[in-house]
Amino acid sequence: MKVSNKIGLFFIIVAILLVIVIITLSTMFTDAKKAELIQEERFKFYELVVQHKQNTDYFTDIFITYINTNDQKYRQKLDNVLNKEDYSNKKIRDYRNDILKAFKYPVVSSISDVRKLELKIFLQKIKVPQSKFDKLFEVDDKIKELLSLEFEAINALRGYAMDKNGDFTVKVPASDKYASALLLSEEYRNLKKEINGSIDYLFGEIDLYVEMYIKQLEREENVAYKFSIVITMVLLLVVFISYFNFKNSIVNPLEKLALWIEQMKENKTIEKEISFQKDEIGIVMNSFINMADTIKKDMEELESLSTTDILTKLKNRVTLDKVLGEAHYNVNRYLTPYSVIMIDIDYFKEVNDKYGHIIGDVILKEFASILSKEVRMSDTLGRWGGEEFLIICANTNINGACILAEKLRKCVEDFEFTRVEHKTASFGVADFEYADTIEEVLEKADQALYEAKENGRNLVKFK
Repeated sequence: MKVSNKIGLFFIIVAILLVIVIITLSTMFTDAKKAELIQEERFKFYELVVQHKQNTDYFTDIFITYINTNDQKYRQKLDNVLNKEDYSNKKIRDYRNDILKAFKYPVVSSISDVRKLELKIFLQKIKVPQSKFDKLFEVDDKIKELLSLEFEAINALRGYAMDKNGDFTVKVPASDKYASALLLSEEYRNLKKEINGSIDYLFGEIDLYVEMYIKQLEREENVAYKFSIVITMVLLLVVFISYFNFKNSIVNPLEKLALWIEQMKENKTIEKEISFQKDEIGIVMNSFINMADTIKKDMEELESLSTTDILTKLKNRVTLDKVLGEAHYNVNRYLTPYSVIMIDIDYFKEVNDKYGHIIGDVILKEFASILSKEVRMSDTLGRWGGEEFLIICANTNINGACILAEKLRKCVEDFEFTRVEHKTASFGVADFEYADTIEEVLEKADQALYEAKENGRNLVKFK
């Protein structure tokens, strides 16, 4: 067989194997992308349901205040919306949205047909039964029933009763008692309970089906990975066997390419031959270099992610534990002074409860930014967990750490946060003493933080 034919056959075989590898890797990438998209859809689903529930909760707050308050200005603000046109029970959601806007609450529109279709496709992907999908819209119906009761109470207080068409157009004496009775009725309480229970149930079910879907993708990806390894080994075997047949036409060029690789490893200037730049080996080598560069960048990014808290961009718990270990060693080996500052945002749960977790995340980022600007280059700042942060101060005794903590406390107190305006934080300070374990130092800092909380918060305490 001619050398050219052998070369042609060799490259045909190699090409087939490479295509199989690429298809396999493409399958792995596709599965990973599917998992990512499903998580995004899950987040959108949660966000939609939560926002609609928030609409209901916001309006309930307005409704209860309207029923129970004697503030005529407050009542007039709501009446102005209802008096714009003849009341119609068919426009109940429009009235609710107009009232929410009047009281400056965020408003989410009803679920559109397009969004319903998107949700249906999402639930079908993760193989959620139709009955559970229908439950989402049962919640929507219950929310409408709740709105009807609330508007019935509001109209009773305004002096309107329902006509035969179900609209509140019949003028009757205003009744505070009837309005309050609706508010306290078992039907009203049951609707609220069913709405919250159904939403919690839906979230739990969706999480279960998403988890099963992702596990299935992982199994497929694992099979594809093993298959790609096998194909890669076959490819290497073909190359090895073909080498002995193509010595005169391939080995010599490969020796030159090997020299080029050595020059690359030693960071020497590579003098590429024109033939190498245009032939198949040159293409493969260039692709290899590009792939190596990509892998190197990906590894660096992965290393950064493994040591960084995603939300605040500070050091994460893994990194903090490592630095604490180094501090413990330096204290006991070289008697280098080290201190730690444990920080907790005061009343942070109220932020999440009042403004939601999105604003809570914004506050955490702003808080992390304040600390980052004020700590020294030699300090290690990280997120310890939740709303707690930890600073490891090298070459610093407890007096120096207390000074830094007080400076940070004042900066936090003076800062104007998004939406919540001003927040404070409590600080617990402790230093490493000879023979102290890491756990003992952290326990001292935690006790100091507890004292700061117990003594009114927005304080610096030390042990």
